[in-house]
Amino acid sequence: MMNYNIRLATKDDDHLSWIDHTKGAAINTCPMWGMIRYVKGLTPTAEGRNLALEAGSASHEVFAAARYASLFEGDHREFAIIKGTQHFGRDRFDTMHVAYRNAETIEERITNFSLEALHTSGYYDDPRDKRRTLQNIEDACRAYLQHYNFRAWTPYVDKEMGFIGIEVPINIYIEHGARRFRFVGKVDAIIDNADNGEIEVHENKTGSRINDAWAMSFHMSHQVTGYIFAAKYILPEREKRNITSGVVHGLQIPLPRNVEIGGIVAERVTRTTENFERWLAWLLDTYKTIEKYRDDVLSSPMYTHSCNRYFQPCMFIPFCTIDRDEQEVMLVDEFREDMWNPLTKEDA
Repeated sequence: MMNYNIRLATKDDDHLSWIDHTKGAAINTCPMWGMIRYVKGLTPTAEGRNLALEAGSASHEVFAAARYASLFEGDHREFAIIKGTQHFGRDRFDTMHVAYRNAETIEERITNFSLEALHTSGYYDDPRDKRRTLQNIEDACRAYLQHYNFRAWTPYVDKEMGFIGIEVPINIYIEHGARRFRFVGKVDAIIDNADNGEIEVHENKTGSRINDAWAMSFHMSHQVTGYIFAAKYILPEREKRNITSGVVHGLQIPLPRNVEIGGIVAERVTRTTENFERWLAWLLDTYKTIEKYRDDVLSSPMYTHSCNRYFQPCMFIPFCTIDRDEQEVMLVDEFREDMWNPLTKEDA
């Protein structure tokens, strides 16, 4: 890592290109798809709802709420209420807080507060999808909340810098030779683990099949590596503990009938200096691809092995089967702008 200059990005770096894990993974899955969808920010006009993405986002509202609520019982209560109100908005937070106050035990209060985040998330059922229903999401999230001791979610807090480790924005400046770009994203949680004295990165995932095979993939995941790497730049200078570990929480929607064989999984992972170096090499290689095809996306390589990823045909197949002249017309006439950005405007 000696050949890299890495630091927190500043406002002066806003003009630099950025890569998050979603963009990087898409480009390396198929550059044609990744460049058009995530660099140019274009998608077919006829694209419908992405229920997997929507259900995951709604569930993440529950996970974030549980972490805020885990602080309501301790020394950081007032600070957590301030930050939670900023996160969810005043009206929504007040509704959630009423549900919190109307329960007797700590566990019930946290569950009520968190599930109210789901009910106010705006998610609604699609009659074509019988699996990702609001009821199934609620049942899965309730089981998740009851499965763990709420103290397992307690986030890192630093009142001095106004920091709370929930959905933490990443904006890291990376320089290698003449190349300068940013790595961005959002960490689900940075946890201060009282049991082992370590700071950990926690990542939540939802899916239709969560089991041991699923969990094993995160021992090599560049997404987790990048988040663990970024955490040490996010935390204050006085925080000297080395961050090398994380926990990936998986939640299956809907839950299997027997959760003993899967459905709720927590996989602990660690990262070494070599892992970080390999991740940086991957990130730099991805940036070179963006650099090469940014102004000529239709010359991007097409990796046809991924045309049926996730066992569904890629939405770009009708586009990819026509000649280049037709593609140029289709990009203008039949694609709409939908630029992906993991950060909100105020974070970016």
